[in-house]
Parts: sequence; C-alpha cells; structure tokens
Amino acid sequence: MANVYEALDKKSCVDCILDFQKAFDSVPHNKLLLKLWKFGIVGPLWDWHHVCLSERRQCVVVNGTTSSFLKGSILGPLLFLIYINDLSTLSVPSDILLFADDSKCLQTISTTRDCSLLQDSLNSALQWSKGWDLTFITT
Repeated sequence: MANVYEALDKKSCVDCILDFQKAFDSVPHNKLLLKLWKFGIVGPLWDWHHVCLSERRQCVVVNGTTSSFLKGSILGPLLFLIYINDLSTLSVPSDILLFADDSKCLQTISTTRDCSLLQDSLNSALQWSKGWDLTFITT
C-alpha cells in the first residue's frame, strides 16, 4: 500500500476499475471447489461445500439467469474473494487491489512506457478472467 500512497502524493496514479459482471452469480462451482481445495479446505468441510454448491435443489432464476450462490448467503462474498484471490498475485507491473467484487489495477504514469505497462497488466487480468470463466464489465 505504501507505493499507492506514494503515487497519490505525486498525483501521477491511474487506476482502472475492474468490475466483474454478475460476480457472485457467474462463478463455476467446479472451479470454486478446486480453489477451495488448493486453499486447504479439505475433508468434511470441503464435502459440505461440494454438497451445497453441486447438489443443492434450490436456486433462484432472475431474467433467465440461474444464480450461482445461494441468495442472501453470508458465504457468497467470502467464496467469491477466495475465487478471485489469485488475481492479485498475477506477475504484472501494476498493482492489483481487490475489494469484494471490485478490483483495481493501479499504475503510476510518468511516461508512455508506463501506459504500456498498464495495458500489459490489463491484458493479463483479462486473460486471467477468461481462464476462470469471469467477465469484466466494459464501458
């Protein structure tokens, strides 16, 4: 965070907001279960998540879209953060910060090269999102 404050003090920081489209509703359960396993959630706790995510009989359909997480579930935001956590560990020149279903890609812009570095970081984030079946909202 120190580098973020330093860039803000220099008034040369650019951040791109990375907002996921239908964040909680678009997470593929099989890939979430894989990430839970990699986080060390195994045994009965993993089995419980597997049953809740894979074998549940209740769902919510809004405008033809079936929800991914149980609506109103207190676990939804936490499970989503676990799912996107490795976005912040991409080997990119920019800083990637996560908060709930929003992310930021920060880059100090002083030269044209810095603009290219930011674009490289955004391209990497886009590739990551495609690999994990998530879509960024573009405006």
